Amino acid sequence: VGWGALAAAKPDGYTLGYLNVPSMYAGYLDPQVGRKETLESFTPLMNHVIDYNVWAVKADSPFKTVKDVIDAARKNPEHIGVTAYGAGSDDHIAILAIAAETGTKFVITHHRSTADAKAQALGGHIHVLGANVSEVAEEVKAGSLRILGVMSSQRSRFMPQAPTFREQGFNQVWSVTRGIAAPAKLPKEVEARLVAALEKTLNSRDHQQKAEALSLEP
Repeated sequence: VGWGALAAAKPDGYTLGYLNVPSMYAGYLDPQVGRKETLESFTPLMNHVIDYNVWAVKADSPFKTVKDVIDAARKNPEHIGVTAYGAGSDDHIAILAIAAETGTKFVITHHRSTADAKAQALGGHIHVLGANVSEVAEEVKAGSLRILGVMSSQRSRFMPQAPTFREQGFNQVWSVTRGIAAPAKLPKEVEARLVAALEKTLNSRDHQQKAEALSLEP
């Protein structure tokens, strides 16, 4: 709904929105959704943050590593539950990718939001939470969630204690990138002014401190 409204807005620089990749592709690649817009319906302005995917479990979970989950799923196909925020989301694609790499089958449960998914994991109703670094950082610090692995090429500076999937023998690098865009046909001079302002903001001390506090990687 939001992306449709952005695409239909007047291209005057006063209506901007976030494009979350790969999540936004799902609606455009699924003919059942019937999207009328395409990627050409937008004017991308900046990539704001990259937020790597993680697998996390409740602190008292018997799973200590990604391998523990994979081994359990191999022994009991379609028994181990993993959450994802919506079909076609980065969390979902990451789960499908590791299932394909390892030949395992999970029970994938979609939720209306990551907050709902976290509640299911914290309540012990699902085995594994698929999310992003920034979305679980506070719970990890508080000790209510434990990270099994981060899907980055090197360890996250926000969770240096957490091994990557690659360190554990699984070739999985996945993330969501969140960028800012305007409608298509934005005048070039307006685009240039917006990009300059956004770049100044991105590099400002205030913004970088806030991003650091939220465990977001600009």
